[in-house]
Amino acid sequence: MRVGDQSFQSKLFIIISLSGLTVFLLLGLSLGILNKAVIKERQFAVQSSVDIAHSVLAHYARLEKEGTLSHEEAVRTALDTIRTLRYGEGEYFFVSDLSGIMLMHPIKKELEGKDLTNLQDKTGRYFYREFFEKAGKSGYVSYYWPKPGHEAPVEKLSYVKAFEPWKMIVLSGVYMDDVDARFQDYAGLLILIGGIGLVVIIIAAVLFRRHMVTPLNAVTQAINRLLAGDTEVTLAASDRRDEVGVLTTAVLRFSENLQQMKALEASAAAEQQKTEAAQREILNRLAIQIEDEIKSVAQAVASSAEEMREAANGLVTLSQSTSQQTAEISQASDRATTSVQTVASAAEELAASIQEIGSQAATSTRVASSAVEEAGKTGEQIRSLANSVDQISQVINLITDIASQTNLLALNATIEAARAGEAGKGFAVVAGEVKTLANQTAKATESIISQVQSVQSATSGAVEAIRTISARISEINGISAAIAAAVEQQGAATREIAASVHHAAHDTESVLSITRSVSEATNQVGGSASAISGTAETLARQASLLDHKISDFRARLVS
Repeated sequence: MRVGDQSFQSKLFIIISLSGLTVFLLLGLSLGILNKAVIKERQFAVQSSVDIAHSVLAHYARLEKEGTLSHEEAVRTALDTIRTLRYGEGEYFFVSDLSGIMLMHPIKKELEGKDLTNLQDKTGRYFYREFFEKAGKSGYVSYYWPKPGHEAPVEKLSYVKAFEPWKMIVLSGVYMDDVDARFQDYAGLLILIGGIGLVVIIIAAVLFRRHMVTPLNAVTQAINRLLAGDTEVTLAASDRRDEVGVLTTAVLRFSENLQQMKALEASAAAEQQKTEAAQREILNRLAIQIEDEIKSVAQAVASSAEEMREAANGLVTLSQSTSQQTAEISQASDRATTSVQTVASAAEELAASIQEIGSQAATSTRVASSAVEEAGKTGEQIRSLANSVDQISQVINLITDIASQTNLLALNATIEAARAGEAGKGFAVVAGEVKTLANQTAKATESIISQVQSVQSATSGAVEAIRTISARISEINGISAAIAAAVEQQGAATREIAASVHHAAHDTESVLSITRSVSEATNQVGGSASAISGTAETLARQASLLDHKISDFRARLVS
Protein backbone atom coordinates (compact mmCIF):
# COMPACT_ATOMS: atom_id res chain seq x y z
CA MET A 1 0.00 0.00 0.00
CA ARG A 2 1.35 3.44 -0.88
CA VAL A 3 2.15 6.01 1.80
CA GLY A 4 -0.35 8.37 0.16
CA ASP A 5 -3.14 5.84 0.83
CA GLN A 6 -2.43 5.71 4.60
CA SER A 7 -4.43 7.76 7.07
CA PHE A 8 -2.83 10.64 8.96
CA GLN A 9 -2.97 8.60 12.18
CA SER A 10 -1.25 5.65 10.48
CA LYS A 11 1.44 7.97 9.17
CA LEU A 12 1.92 9.31 12.71
CA PHE A 13 2.27 5.76 14.03
CA ILE A 14 4.83 5.03 11.30
CA ILE A 15 6.79 8.15 12.26
CA ILE A 16 6.76 7.12 15.94
CA SER A 17 7.86 3.59 15.04
CA LEU A 18 10.66 4.86 12.82
CA SER A 19 11.72 7.31 15.54
CA GLY A 20 11.82 4.52 18.10
CA LEU A 21 13.74 2.27 15.74
CA THR A 22 16.16 5.11 15.06
CA VAL A 23 16.65 5.63 18.82
CA PHE A 24 17.41 1.91 19.30
CA LEU A 25 19.78 1.86 16.34
CA LEU A 26 21.59 4.96 17.58
CA LEU A 27 21.70 3.49 21.07
CA GLY A 28 23.20 0.24 19.80
CA LEU A 29 25.69 2.12 17.64
CA SER A 30 26.59 4.38 20.58
CA LEU A 31 27.10 1.39 22.88
CA GLY A 32 29.45 -0.21 20.37
CA ILE A 33 31.40 3.03 19.99
CA LEU A 34 31.37 3.51 23.76
CA ASN A 35 32.74 0.01 24.36
CA LYS A 36 35.60 0.65 21.98
CA ALA A 37 36.21 4.07 23.49
CA VAL A 38 36.42 2.67 27.06
CA ILE A 39 38.85 -0.03 25.93
CA LYS A 40 40.92 2.55 24.05
CA GLU A 41 40.91 4.79 27.09
CA ARG A 42 42.19 2.01 29.35
CA GLN A 43 44.74 0.95 26.76
CA PHE A 44 45.98 4.52 26.52
CA ALA A 45 46.14 4.74 30.32
CA VAL A 46 48.12 1.50 30.54
CA GLN A 47 50.46 2.50 27.73
CA SER A 48 51.05 5.92 29.28
CA SER A 49 51.72 4.37 32.67
CA VAL A 50 54.15 1.81 31.16
CA ASP A 51 55.93 4.68 29.44
CA ILE A 52 56.31 6.34 32.86
CA ALA A 53 57.75 3.16 34.34
CA HIS A 54 60.00 2.85 31.30
CA SER A 55 61.18 6.44 31.85
CA VAL A 56 62.09 5.48 35.42
CA LEU A 57 64.35 2.74 34.12
CA ALA A 58 65.81 5.13 31.61
CA HIS A 59 66.47 7.67 34.39
CA TYR A 60 68.45 5.25 36.52
CA ALA A 61 70.24 3.86 33.52
CA ARG A 62 71.39 7.40 32.77
CA LEU A 63 72.58 7.77 36.37
CA GLU A 64 74.47 4.52 35.98
CA LYS A 65 75.99 5.77 32.78
CA GLU A 66 76.98 9.03 34.45
CA GLY A 67 78.72 7.02 37.22
CA THR A 68 76.50 8.26 39.96
CA LEU A 69 75.23 4.76 40.71
CA SER A 70 76.58 1.36 40.05
CA HIS A 71 74.67 -1.04 37.86
CA GLU A 72 73.33 -3.07 40.78
CA GLU A 73 72.32 0.05 42.69
CA ALA A 74 70.70 1.57 39.68
CA VAL A 75 68.75 -1.61 38.93
CA ARG A 76 67.70 -2.13 42.54
CA THR A 77 66.68 1.50 43.03
CA ALA A 78 64.75 1.56 39.73
CA LEU A 79 62.87 -1.66 40.56
CA ASP A 80 62.03 -0.44 44.06
CA THR A 81 60.75 2.81 42.62
CA ILE A 82 58.56 1.03 40.09
CA ARG A 83 57.32 -1.35 42.82
CA THR A 84 55.69 1.54 44.58
CA LEU A 85 54.06 3.08 41.55
CA ARG A 86 50.26 2.81 41.19
CA TYR A 87 47.68 4.30 38.81
CA GLY A 88 44.01 3.99 38.09
CA GLU A 89 42.23 1.81 40.60
CA GLY A 90 45.37 0.26 42.07
CA GLU A 91 46.95 -1.03 38.87
CA TYR A 92 50.64 -1.88 39.26
CA PHE A 93 53.77 -2.63 37.22
CA PHE A 94 55.98 -5.73 37.05
CA VAL A 95 59.35 -6.22 35.40
CA SER A 96 60.97 -9.29 33.85
CA ASP A 97 64.13 -9.92 31.95
CA LEU A 98 64.17 -11.14 28.36
CA SER A 99 64.86 -14.73 29.44
CA GLY A 100 61.55 -14.98 31.29
CA ILE A 101 62.82 -14.50 34.87
CA MET A 102 60.48 -12.37 36.98
CA LEU A 103 62.60 -9.53 38.42
CA MET A 104 59.91 -7.61 40.30
CA HIS A 105 56.28 -8.20 41.09
CA PRO A 106 54.70 -5.96 43.76
CA ILE A 107 51.71 -8.22 44.47
CA LYS A 108 53.18 -11.74 44.23
CA LYS A 109 56.73 -11.53 45.45
CA GLU A 110 56.97 -15.31 45.37
CA LEU A 111 57.19 -15.11 41.59
CA GLU A 112 60.39 -13.05 41.71
CA GLY A 113 63.41 -14.98 40.47
CA LYS A 114 61.29 -17.66 38.80
CA ASP A 115 61.19 -18.57 35.13
CA LEU A 116 57.66 -17.88 33.88
CA THR A 117 58.08 -18.82 30.22
CA ASN A 118 56.06 -21.98 30.80
CA LEU A 119 53.34 -20.26 32.81
CA GLN A 120 49.81 -20.83 31.41
CA ASP A 121 46.48 -19.17 32.12
CA LYS A 122 43.22 -21.03 32.49
CA THR A 123 42.78 -21.24 28.72
CA GLY A 124 46.21 -22.88 28.28
CA ARG A 125 47.90 -19.87 26.70
CA TYR A 126 51.63 -19.27 27.30
CA PHE A 127 51.11 -15.58 27.72
CA TYR A 128 54.73 -14.88 28.86
CA ARG A 129 55.98 -16.13 25.55
CA GLU A 130 53.63 -13.64 23.90
CA PHE A 131 55.17 -10.93 26.14
CA PHE A 132 58.59 -11.65 24.69
CA GLU A 133 57.19 -11.68 21.15
CA LYS A 134 55.60 -8.25 21.68
CA ALA A 135 58.63 -6.83 23.56
CA GLY A 136 60.58 -6.12 20.41
CA LYS A 137 58.06 -3.58 19.15
CA SER A 138 55.79 -3.20 22.20
CA GLY A 139 52.13 -4.23 22.19
CA TYR A 140 49.14 -5.61 24.05
CA VAL A 141 48.61 -9.15 25.28
CA SER A 142 45.29 -10.50 26.59
CA TYR A 143 45.27 -13.33 29.17
CA TYR A 144 43.63 -14.44 32.42
CA TRP A 145 45.16 -13.51 35.83
CA PRO A 146 43.64 -13.26 39.35
CA LYS A 147 42.98 -9.84 40.80
CA PRO A 148 44.74 -8.85 43.99
CA GLY A 149 42.96 -10.46 46.93
CA HIS A 150 41.13 -12.93 44.71
CA GLU A 151 41.89 -16.42 43.56
CA ALA A 152 39.67 -16.63 40.45
CA PRO A 153 41.47 -15.45 37.31
CA VAL A 154 39.76 -12.79 35.19
CA GLU A 155 40.60 -11.44 31.78
CA LYS A 156 43.44 -8.94 31.82
CA LEU A 157 44.92 -6.78 29.08
CA SER A 158 48.63 -5.91 29.58
CA TYR A 159 50.98 -3.65 27.70
CA VAL A 160 54.61 -4.71 27.33
CA LYS A 161 57.60 -2.53 26.46
CA ALA A 162 61.24 -3.56 26.33
CA PHE A 163 64.13 -1.63 27.91
CA GLU A 164 67.11 -2.66 25.78
CA PRO A 165 69.96 -1.21 27.91
CA TRP A 166 69.19 -3.57 30.77
CA LYS A 167 67.52 -6.36 28.69
CA MET A 168 64.28 -5.95 30.61
CA ILE A 169 60.63 -5.64 29.80
CA VAL A 170 58.18 -3.46 31.74
CA LEU A 171 54.57 -4.61 31.93
CA SER A 172 51.26 -3.40 33.31
CA GLY A 173 47.65 -4.27 32.61
CA VAL A 174 44.01 -3.64 33.40
CA TYR A 175 41.40 -6.16 34.34
CA MET A 176 38.64 -6.34 31.74
CA ASP A 177 35.89 -6.75 34.32
CA ASP A 178 36.69 -3.20 35.44
CA VAL A 179 36.39 -2.11 31.80
CA ASP A 180 33.09 -3.97 31.51
CA ALA A 181 31.79 -2.39 34.71
CA ARG A 182 32.69 1.07 33.49
CA PHE A 183 31.11 0.28 30.10
CA GLN A 184 27.94 -0.90 31.83
CA ASP A 185 27.76 2.35 33.76
CA TYR A 186 28.04 4.34 30.58
CA ALA A 187 25.61 1.98 28.78
CA GLY A 188 23.02 2.34 31.54
CA LEU A 189 23.25 6.10 31.25
CA LEU A 190 22.82 5.94 27.46
CA ILE A 191 19.89 3.55 27.76
CA LEU A 192 18.27 5.85 30.29
CA ILE A 193 18.74 8.85 27.96
CA GLY A 194 17.36 6.83 25.01
CA GLY A 195 14.35 5.69 27.01
CA ILE A 196 13.63 9.24 28.11
CA GLY A 197 13.90 10.39 24.49
CA LEU A 198 11.51 7.64 23.35
CA VAL A 199 9.03 8.53 26.09
CA VAL A 200 9.25 12.19 25.05
CA ILE A 201 8.55 11.18 21.42
CA ILE A 202 5.51 9.10 22.46
CA ILE A 203 4.14 11.91 24.64
CA ALA A 204 4.66 14.39 21.78
CA ALA A 205 2.89 12.00 19.39
CA VAL A 206 -0.07 11.62 21.75
CA LEU A 207 -0.34 15.39 22.16
CA PHE A 208 0.02 15.84 18.39
CA ARG A 209 -2.75 13.32 17.78
CA ARG A 210 -5.02 15.08 20.26
CA HIS A 211 -4.39 18.53 18.83
CA MET A 212 -4.02 17.63 15.13
CA VAL A 213 -5.37 14.21 14.16
CA THR A 214 -8.68 14.43 16.05
CA PRO A 215 -9.58 17.90 14.65
CA LEU A 216 -8.49 16.80 11.18
CA ASN A 217 -10.74 13.72 11.41
CA ALA A 218 -13.66 15.95 12.35
CA VAL A 219 -12.92 18.26 9.40
CA THR A 220 -12.57 15.25 7.06
CA GLN A 221 -15.95 13.87 8.14
CA ALA A 222 -17.52 17.29 7.60
CA ILE A 223 -16.03 17.53 4.10
CA ASN A 224 -17.28 14.03 3.20
CA ARG A 225 -20.79 15.01 4.33
CA LEU A 226 -20.61 18.17 2.23
CA LEU A 227 -19.50 16.16 -0.80
CA ALA A 228 -22.42 13.78 -0.21
CA GLY A 229 -24.78 16.76 -0.42
CA ASP A 230 -25.46 17.20 3.29
CA THR A 231 -25.20 20.93 3.90
CA GLU A 232 -26.35 20.69 7.54
CA VAL A 233 -22.79 20.22 8.80
CA THR A 234 -22.06 20.97 12.45
CA LEU A 235 -18.43 21.80 13.16
CA ALA A 236 -17.23 23.68 16.20
CA ALA A 237 -15.65 27.00 15.29
CA SER A 238 -11.96 27.20 16.11
CA ASP A 239 -9.91 30.21 17.15
CA ARG A 240 -6.66 28.39 16.35
CA ARG A 241 -4.33 30.19 13.97
CA ASP A 242 -2.51 27.15 12.66
CA GLU A 243 -3.38 25.09 9.54
CA VAL A 244 -6.11 23.16 11.39
CA GLY A 245 -7.85 26.37 12.44
CA VAL A 246 -7.62 27.79 8.90
CA LEU A 247 -8.96 24.53 7.44
CA THR A 248 -11.86 24.43 9.94
CA THR A 249 -12.82 28.03 9.14
CA ALA A 250 -12.63 27.30 5.40
CA VAL A 251 -14.91 24.24 5.74
CA LEU A 252 -17.47 26.26 7.73
CA ARG A 253 -17.42 28.99 5.08
CA PHE A 254 -17.73 26.40 2.34
CA SER A 255 -20.76 24.89 4.09
CA GLU A 256 -22.41 28.31 4.32
CA ASN A 257 -21.66 29.06 0.66
CA LEU A 258 -22.99 25.66 -0.35
CA GLN A 259 -26.25 26.30 1.48
CA GLN A 260 -26.60 29.67 -0.25
CA MET A 261 -25.77 28.04 -3.59
CA LYS A 262 -28.43 25.37 -3.13
CA ALA A 263 -31.00 28.06 -2.36
CA LEU A 264 -29.96 29.99 -5.48
CA GLU A 265 -30.09 26.80 -7.57
CA ALA A 266 -33.65 26.07 -6.38
CA SER A 267 -34.72 29.63 -7.24
CA ALA A 268 -32.96 29.44 -10.63
CA ALA A 269 -34.60 26.08 -11.39
CA ALA A 270 -38.06 27.56 -10.71
CA GLU A 271 -37.30 30.55 -12.92
CA GLN A 272 -35.95 28.22 -15.60
CA GLN A 273 -39.15 26.20 -15.60
CA LYS A 274 -41.20 29.37 -16.01
CA THR A 275 -38.95 30.59 -18.82
CA GLU A 276 -39.08 27.25 -20.63
CA ALA A 277 -42.88 27.17 -20.40
CA ALA A 278 -43.09 30.70 -21.85
CA GLN A 279 -40.64 29.81 -24.60
CA ARG A 280 -42.60 26.68 -25.51
CA GLU A 281 -45.79 28.74 -25.71
CA ILE A 282 -44.13 31.37 -27.96
CA LEU A 283 -42.53 28.74 -30.15
CA ASN A 284 -45.82 26.85 -30.42
CA ARG A 285 -47.66 29.97 -31.62
CA LEU A 286 -44.81 30.81 -33.98
CA ALA A 287 -44.77 27.27 -35.36
CA ILE A 288 -48.53 27.36 -35.99
CA GLN A 289 -48.22 30.70 -37.81
CA ILE A 290 -45.26 29.58 -39.92
CA GLU A 291 -46.90 26.23 -40.64
CA ASP A 292 -50.05 27.97 -41.94
CA GLU A 293 -48.07 30.40 -44.08
CA ILE A 294 -45.73 27.77 -45.54
CA LYS A 295 -48.63 25.39 -46.16
CA SER A 296 -50.46 28.08 -48.15
CA VAL A 297 -47.27 28.74 -50.14
CA ALA A 298 -46.72 25.01 -50.68
CA GLN A 299 -50.31 24.59 -51.87
CA ALA A 300 -49.86 27.51 -54.28
CA VAL A 301 -46.63 25.97 -55.54
CA ALA A 302 -48.32 22.59 -55.97
CA SER A 303 -51.26 24.19 -57.84
CA SER A 304 -48.93 26.14 -60.13
CA ALA A 305 -46.89 23.02 -60.73
CA GLU A 306 -50.04 21.16 -61.72
CA GLU A 307 -50.99 23.95 -64.14
CA MET A 308 -47.48 23.91 -65.53
CA ARG A 309 -47.61 20.15 -65.99
CA GLU A 310 -50.95 20.38 -67.85
CA ALA A 311 -49.60 23.18 -70.08
CA ALA A 312 -46.48 21.15 -70.77
CA ASN A 313 -48.57 18.10 -71.67
CA GLY A 314 -50.58 20.28 -74.08
CA LEU A 315 -47.34 21.57 -75.54
CA VAL A 316 -46.15 18.01 -76.07
CA THR A 317 -49.38 17.11 -77.85
CA LEU A 318 -49.13 20.22 -80.01
CA SER A 319 -45.50 19.45 -80.80
CA GLN A 320 -46.42 15.91 -81.86
CA SER A 321 -49.17 17.27 -84.17
CA THR A 322 -46.79 19.83 -85.67
CA SER A 323 -44.19 17.13 -86.22
CA GLN A 324 -46.76 15.02 -88.06
CA GLN A 325 -47.85 17.91 -90.30
CA THR A 326 -44.24 18.80 -90.99
CA ALA A 327 -43.71 15.22 -92.12
CA GLU A 328 -46.59 15.60 -94.52
CA ILE A 329 -45.04 18.83 -95.85
CA SER A 330 -41.77 16.97 -96.30
CA GLN A 331 -43.55 14.28 -98.27
CA ALA A 332 -45.22 16.93 -100.41
CA SER A 333 -41.85 18.54 -101.02
CA ASP A 334 -40.45 15.17 -102.08
CA ARG A 335 -43.30 14.81 -104.52
CA ALA A 336 -42.68 18.33 -105.85
CA THR A 337 -39.05 17.47 -106.37
CA THR A 338 -40.02 14.38 -108.35
CA SER A 339 -42.44 16.42 -110.45
CA VAL A 340 -39.79 19.05 -111.20
CA GLN A 341 -37.41 16.35 -112.33
CA THR A 342 -40.11 14.92 -114.55
CA VAL A 343 -40.71 18.40 -116.00
CA ALA A 344 -36.99 18.68 -116.76
CA SER A 345 -37.07 15.41 -118.66
CA ALA A 346 -40.15 16.52 -120.53
CA ALA A 347 -38.45 19.80 -121.45
CA GLU A 348 -35.66 17.88 -123.14
CA GLU A 349 -38.23 16.05 -125.21
CA LEU A 350 -40.61 18.99 -125.47
CA ALA A 351 -41.46 18.29 -129.10
CA ALA A 352 -42.90 14.88 -128.29
CA SER A 353 -44.33 15.57 -124.80
CA ILE A 354 -46.32 18.82 -124.84
CA GLN A 355 -49.37 17.10 -123.44
CA GLU A 356 -47.36 15.48 -120.70
CA ILE A 357 -45.89 18.86 -119.75
CA GLY A 358 -49.38 20.30 -119.41
CA SER A 359 -50.39 17.42 -117.19
CA GLN A 360 -47.29 17.88 -115.02
CA ALA A 361 -47.91 21.62 -114.81
CA ALA A 362 -51.44 20.98 -113.60
CA THR A 363 -50.14 18.49 -111.06
CA SER A 364 -47.55 21.00 -109.88
CA THR A 365 -50.25 23.61 -109.48
CA ARG A 366 -52.35 21.29 -107.32
CA VAL A 367 -49.37 20.32 -105.18
CA ALA A 368 -48.43 23.96 -104.74
CA SER A 369 -51.96 24.86 -103.72
CA SER A 370 -51.99 21.99 -101.22
CA ALA A 371 -48.59 23.11 -99.87
CA VAL A 372 -49.84 26.66 -99.46
CA GLU A 373 -52.86 25.37 -97.55
CA GLU A 374 -50.75 23.09 -95.33
CA ALA A 375 -48.25 25.92 -94.72
CA GLY A 376 -51.08 28.13 -93.59
CA LYS A 377 -52.30 25.48 -91.16
CA THR A 378 -48.76 24.97 -89.85
CA GLY A 379 -48.40 28.69 -89.30
CA GLU A 380 -51.63 28.76 -87.28
CA GLN A 381 -50.43 25.82 -85.11
CA ILE A 382 -47.05 27.41 -84.50
CA ARG A 383 -48.73 30.67 -83.48
CA SER A 384 -50.90 28.63 -81.09
CA LEU A 385 -47.68 27.04 -79.78
CA ALA A 386 -46.20 30.53 -79.23
CA ASN A 387 -49.30 31.48 -77.21
CA SER A 388 -48.91 28.35 -75.08
CA VAL A 389 -45.27 29.20 -74.48
CA ASP A 390 -46.32 32.68 -73.33
CA GLN A 391 -48.77 31.08 -70.88
CA ILE A 392 -45.95 28.84 -69.59
CA SER A 393 -43.79 31.94 -69.09
CA GLN A 394 -46.53 33.49 -66.97
CA VAL A 395 -46.77 30.31 -64.84
CA ILE A 396 -42.99 30.28 -64.43
CA ASN A 397 -43.03 33.89 -63.28
CA LEU A 398 -45.70 32.92 -60.73
CA ILE A 399 -43.48 30.04 -59.50
CA THR A 400 -40.50 32.41 -59.28
CA ASP A 401 -42.52 34.79 -57.13
CA ILE A 402 -43.63 31.89 -54.91
CA ALA A 403 -40.01 30.72 -54.52
CA SER A 404 -38.92 34.23 -53.57
CA GLN A 405 -41.77 34.39 -51.03
CA THR A 406 -40.74 30.99 -49.62
CA ASN A 407 -37.10 32.09 -49.37
CA LEU A 408 -38.19 35.27 -47.53
CA LEU A 409 -40.33 33.23 -45.12
CA ALA A 410 -37.37 30.86 -44.51
CA LEU A 411 -35.15 33.87 -43.75
CA ASN A 412 -37.74 35.23 -41.28
CA ALA A 413 -38.05 31.79 -39.69
CA THR A 414 -34.24 31.60 -39.32
CA ILE A 415 -34.20 34.98 -37.59
CA GLU A 416 -37.01 33.93 -35.20
CA ALA A 417 -35.19 30.65 -34.46
CA ALA A 418 -32.01 32.56 -33.64
CA ARG A 419 -33.99 34.73 -31.21
CA ALA A 420 -35.39 31.60 -29.55
CA GLY A 421 -31.86 30.40 -28.70
CA GLU A 422 -31.31 26.74 -27.83
CA ALA A 423 -35.03 25.96 -28.05
CA GLY A 424 -35.12 27.15 -31.68
CA LYS A 425 -32.21 25.10 -33.00
CA GLY A 426 -34.51 22.41 -34.46
CA PHE A 427 -36.71 25.09 -36.03
CA ALA A 428 -33.57 26.70 -37.51
CA VAL A 429 -32.68 23.38 -39.17
CA VAL A 430 -36.14 23.12 -40.77
CA ALA A 431 -35.98 26.79 -41.81
CA GLY A 432 -32.64 26.03 -43.48
CA GLU A 433 -34.22 23.10 -45.32
CA VAL A 434 -37.11 25.34 -46.42
CA LYS A 435 -34.61 27.92 -47.68
CA THR A 436 -32.70 25.19 -49.55
CA LEU A 437 -35.95 23.93 -51.09
CA ALA A 438 -36.85 27.50 -52.17
CA ASN A 439 -33.42 27.86 -53.78
CA GLN A 440 -33.89 24.52 -55.57
CA THR A 441 -37.29 25.75 -56.79
CA ALA A 442 -35.71 28.98 -58.08
CA LYS A 443 -33.04 26.99 -59.90
CA ALA A 444 -35.73 24.71 -61.41
CA THR A 445 -37.72 27.72 -62.62
CA GLU A 446 -34.55 29.19 -64.12
CA SER A 447 -34.07 25.93 -66.03
CA ILE A 448 -37.71 26.05 -67.18
CA ILE A 449 -37.28 29.67 -68.32
CA SER A 450 -34.21 28.62 -70.32
CA GLN A 451 -36.21 25.79 -71.95
CA VAL A 452 -39.16 28.12 -72.67
CA GLN A 453 -36.84 30.66 -74.26
CA SER A 454 -35.45 27.88 -76.45
CA VAL A 455 -39.03 26.93 -77.43
CA GLN A 456 -39.85 30.60 -78.23
CA SER A 457 -36.76 30.90 -80.38
CA ALA A 458 -37.62 27.64 -82.17
CA THR A 459 -41.23 28.73 -82.79
CA SER A 460 -40.03 32.08 -84.22
CA GLY A 461 -37.75 30.17 -86.58
CA ALA A 462 -40.60 27.88 -87.54
CA VAL A 463 -42.90 30.84 -88.34
CA GLU A 464 -40.21 32.38 -90.51
CA ALA A 465 -39.61 29.07 -92.25
CA ILE A 466 -43.36 28.68 -92.98
CA ARG A 467 -43.41 32.13 -94.48
CA THR A 468 -40.49 31.21 -96.71
CA ILE A 469 -42.24 27.96 -97.67
CA SER A 470 -45.40 29.89 -98.61
CA ALA A 471 -43.40 32.30 -100.74
CA ARG A 472 -41.59 29.43 -102.46
CA ILE A 473 -44.81 27.57 -103.06
CA SER A 474 -46.38 30.74 -104.54
CA GLU A 475 -43.44 30.95 -106.89
CA ILE A 476 -43.97 27.30 -107.84
CA ASN A 477 -47.60 28.11 -108.54
CA GLY A 478 -46.57 31.02 -110.79
CA ILE A 479 -44.03 28.82 -112.56
CA SER A 480 -46.70 26.18 -113.19
CA ALA A 481 -48.94 28.87 -114.74
CA ALA A 482 -46.06 30.03 -116.89
CA ILE A 483 -45.45 26.45 -117.98
CA ALA A 484 -49.13 26.12 -119.01
CA ALA A 485 -48.92 29.34 -121.04
CA ALA A 486 -45.66 28.24 -122.59
CA VAL A 487 -47.24 25.09 -123.94
CA GLU A 488 -48.93 27.29 -126.52
CA GLN A 489 -45.61 28.92 -127.39
CA GLN A 490 -43.62 25.82 -128.19
CA GLY A 491 -40.55 27.19 -129.86
CA ALA A 492 -39.50 30.28 -127.99
CA ALA A 493 -40.85 29.14 -124.59
CA THR A 494 -38.85 25.88 -124.51
CA ARG A 495 -35.68 27.57 -123.21
CA GLU A 496 -37.68 29.57 -120.63
CA ILE A 497 -39.38 26.38 -119.41
CA ALA A 498 -36.01 24.63 -119.02
CA ALA A 499 -34.61 27.50 -117.00
CA SER A 500 -37.74 27.74 -114.89
CA VAL A 501 -37.67 23.98 -114.27
CA HIS A 502 -34.11 24.15 -112.99
CA HIS A 503 -35.01 27.08 -110.76
CA ALA A 504 -38.05 25.18 -109.45
CA ALA A 505 -35.84 22.18 -108.62
CA HIS A 506 -33.51 24.40 -106.58
CA ASP A 507 -36.42 26.03 -104.74
CA THR A 508 -37.97 22.65 -104.01
CA GLU A 509 -34.76 21.48 -102.37
CA SER A 510 -34.79 24.67 -100.26
CA VAL A 511 -38.38 23.93 -99.21
CA LEU A 512 -37.38 20.39 -98.25
CA SER A 513 -34.41 21.67 -96.15
CA ILE A 514 -36.63 24.23 -94.41
CA THR A 515 -39.24 21.57 -93.71
CA ARG A 516 -36.61 19.38 -92.04
CA SER A 517 -35.52 22.36 -89.90
CA VAL A 518 -39.14 22.86 -88.84
CA SER A 519 -39.33 19.16 -87.91
CA GLU A 520 -36.17 19.38 -85.78
CA ALA A 521 -37.47 22.54 -84.07
CA THR A 522 -40.75 20.77 -83.36
CA ASN A 523 -38.87 17.86 -81.80
CA GLN A 524 -36.95 20.32 -79.61
CA VAL A 525 -40.26 21.86 -78.56
CA GLY A 526 -41.47 18.38 -77.56
CA GLY A 527 -38.29 17.72 -75.56
CA SER A 528 -38.55 21.08 -73.82
CA ALA A 529 -42.17 20.44 -73.00
CA SER A 530 -41.26 17.04 -71.51
CA ALA A 531 -38.52 18.70 -69.40
CA ILE A 532 -41.06 21.31 -68.21
CA SER A 533 -43.46 18.52 -67.26
CA GLY A 534 -40.74 16.69 -65.28
CA THR A 535 -39.73 19.90 -63.52
CA ALA A 536 -43.36 20.55 -62.63
CA GLU A 537 -43.69 17.08 -61.13
CA THR A 538 -40.43 17.61 -59.14
CA LEU A 539 -41.77 20.95 -57.89
CA ALA A 540 -45.03 19.27 -56.79
CA ARG A 541 -43.09 16.57 -54.90
CA GLN A 542 -40.89 19.20 -53.20
CA ALA A 543 -44.00 21.13 -52.17
CA SER A 544 -45.43 17.95 -50.65
CA LEU A 545 -42.08 17.25 -48.90
CA LEU A 546 -42.07 20.80 -47.54
CA ASP A 547 -45.55 20.27 -46.13
CA HIS A 548 -44.45 17.03 -44.39
CA LYS A 549 -41.29 18.63 -42.94
CA ILE A 550 -43.27 21.54 -41.55
CA SER A 551 -45.69 19.09 -39.91
CA ASP A 552 -42.80 17.09 -38.42
CA PHE A 553 -41.13 20.26 -37.17
CA ARG A 554 -44.40 21.36 -35.56
CA ALA A 555 -44.71 17.99 -33.81
CA ARG A 556 -41.09 18.12 -32.50
CA LEU A 557 -41.48 21.71 -31.37
CA VAL A 558 -44.67 20.97 -29.44
CA SER A 559 -43.15 17.89 -27.81
